[in-house]
Amino acid sequence: VLYRPKKEEGDGEKGDEDENKEDTPGANPAMTMPHSDKILEEFQPHLLRQHAGRPHIRYPTFPAAVDEFFSLLEGQRRVLRCESAESAARQRLEKIRRDQQGRLEGLERDMERTKDNAQLVEANAEDVDKALLVLNSAMSSGMDWEALQSLVDVEQRNGNPIALLVKALDLGNDSVVLALPDIVNHDGGDGEPIPTVDITISLKETSYGNARNMFEKYRSAKEKSQKTVEASTKALKAAEATAQKQLEEAQKRKVMTTLTPQRKQHWFEKFTYCITSDNYLVVGGRDAQQNEQLVKRYLRPGDAYLHADVHGAASVILRAKRRRTSSGKTEVLPLSDQALREAGSFTI
Repeated sequence: VLYRPKKEEGDGEKGDEDENKEDTPGANPAMTMPHSDKILEEFQPHLLRQHAGRPHIRYPTFPAAVDEFFSLLEGQRRVLRCESAESAARQRLEKIRRDQQGRLEGLERDMERTKDNAQLVEANAEDVDKALLVLNSAMSSGMDWEALQSLVDVEQRNGNPIALLVKALDLGNDSVVLALPDIVNHDGGDGEPIPTVDITISLKETSYGNARNMFEKYRSAKEKSQKTVEASTKALKAAEATAQKQLEEAQKRKVMTTLTPQRKQHWFEKFTYCITSDNYLVVGGRDAQQNEQLVKRYLRPGDAYLHADVHGAASVILRAKRRRTSSGKTEVLPLSDQALREAGSFTI
């Protein structure tokens, strides 16, 4: 049976050292489920040359290899599904944490930007009031918006310092975007140019009126931020509790999957057995005791008993097929010639 090592968290590249190792069935007694540290991939009657370098498990017989392969395969799939559920729960929780953190950081940035803008408007109050006076006077005189924009463009080309503050007119919303020099955080030392910050100013307020509105907006955002932090903390705790419950359930299912036998053995598996090409069950005894047990306990009406006149030949039962009739009774179907021939061959 070919397999690949199952890497646990923190194993790194461990496991590659034993890549060519040949295991024996049940070689890891520390594991509650056989070969739970391996992912079974395929089985072969003989180790093919191209697979000689791959890790594999050798069994005494091919039926034993096939039997254990399919017995363990479903259990390993369940374990992988449980591990996938664990990983998904952890990822959901981590995503919730990141989203909450990002939302809070965004609120903090917005608050600080609003506060900085208010301080900049106060620091540049004289220039802001001059720009507002010019714009409001032009509109009060009946100048249309296009003519006002042309006037601003001409004054900017002429190097008017107040006109150069105007970044954009938003007269439809009674506001203007001013590019104010950041003299709060930069003093222009060493000859470095002072950067500008674009701030939207209301035409209906003075410079201090605009700054006051921004400070009020900052205080309101701060109160909202505190409420958001409280709500986010509650939501995060609830999400953590839900995720923890999902993790515990996934881990419990994983443990139960590991500890519970994955396939209940059929009664005939303690004997030698085979399935004929037309799907009849053939069961043979391994020794004299099993031969006697087969005849006394499992030979039914309609079954065939077969034995060979050869020393050491097994007693074999060919189990007949049955079906239920419309009247509710069980009807024995006749045995096929092919099944009888194959069962006879099985005796020796």
